[in-house]
Amino acid sequence: MQADCTIVRQQWDGMIPELVRGNYDAIIASMSITKERRAVIDFSDPYYITPALLVSTKDSRLSLPGGDGNPMPEAIKGLYIGVLANSPRARYALTHFLSFGAALRVYATIEDADAALRSGQVDAIFEDGFFVEYGVLKAAEGERFAIFGKGYHDSQLDNRVGIGVRKEDTALRDNFNAALKAIYADGTYQKINAKYFEFNLYPTP
Repeated sequence: MQADCTIVRQQWDGMIPELVRGNYDAIIASMSITKERRAVIDFSDPYYITPALLVSTKDSRLSLPGGDGNPMPEAIKGLYIGVLANSPRARYALTHFLSFGAALRVYATIEDADAALRSGQVDAIFEDGFFVEYGVLKAAEGERFAIFGKGYHDSQLDNRVGIGVRKEDTALRDNFNAALKAIYADGTYQKINAKYFEFNLYPTP
């Protein structure tokens, strides 16, 4: 876009309200595109898509696979699972994992959930694959933990991540979309992906 940008730090729960108030022009903070959020703001096309993943200690009973390639309900029963507040993963876990007999602990940040897993306050965390791969698994004690299952893809999880803009800022949204299409087309996106990540963030743009 050839734009001069200023980065503004903002607590997660205030992201959308402060965007609407005009305190910044766009949200680029791994925000999932959800029906509820689209009622308030608009989004660019997705700029990455990842599954939701369960992470626990390597000796966890989550290693028991179910028919869908993810841990079977019996393995989840009785576990304390950490989730990020107000996230699609939290809503999914509330709908599905509680019915399996798990208990949820909700955290304000992903870093807090990671810390809870490291300290044993929860048995597992359920989070976006991007944060799982480069959060607790890359920490100094990361050798203690592993991903269990092939990952969860569901419409309730809203795995598509986009750039949030105010509804009236259609020109800005269109500029973001044009820039995203350009870097997909010329290979820039793929070069950035390969430089920083071991998996493909957006295999089919």
